Amino acid sequence: MNIVDFFNPKDFGRFKYEVNKRNLHSLYLFSLLGIPVSLLNVLAQNIIVGNHSDIVSYAMLGYFVLLYIYQKIFLPRNLRWSTLIVYLVELPPLIMTILMGTVLDPTHQALTFLLFICTLPVFILDKPWRVLSYSLFWTLLFLLLVFVFKDPKTWKGDSIHVLEYFLMSSSVTAIILSSRIESLRLFYATKDNHDQVLVTMKEEELKKEKKL
Repeated sequence: MNIVDFFNPKDFGRFKYEVNKRNLHSLYLFSLLGIPVSLLNVLAQNIIVGNHSDIVSYAMLGYFVLLYIYQKIFLPRNLRWSTLIVYLVELPPLIMTILMGTVLDPTHQALTFLLFICTLPVFILDKPWRVLSYSLFWTLLFLLLVFVFKDPKTWKGDSIHVLEYFLMSSSVTAIILSSRIESLRLFYATKDNHDQVLVTMKEEELKKEKKL
């Protein structure tokens, strides 16, 4: 497989139904795992940082609770759009963590955003170039905001960290996507073989009926 085929698989369109199905499952995991992570963030803000009035942390916790309820009720009816929805539902946490780490708290390093930018892309099953471009966009936006709102010392630290996390996340995401796409190819190859066996069996039955 060459680099172009890896980032933009030509046969990816054939897997659309199964991709949407698997992204629907990813949405369930995303909402389920987001609740304890955001709860831990609330505790960290209150106990470690001492910021008892951090509305964004509570808003993120409320968002994941509502998302969990929403995906249990409505998402099974929207299988066709689950890939798009998984991109959209990741927007609020990324926006909130960027604001928490830059505009709303310019004196501390943005650890929560680093955690999210490293883990959220893993939940998306799509063409690798789309997922990696999505991560790159948020990384560049974060770099812009820390440059504007933070002092040089904190900005340099955040910049180095986010680039390290982005490279690590991109490498892990690329490996995982490669494996998941290969599993899709194997799934459809097995399905095609099974269908071919059924067709052959049906043809054999028709031949026997004609002989009789």
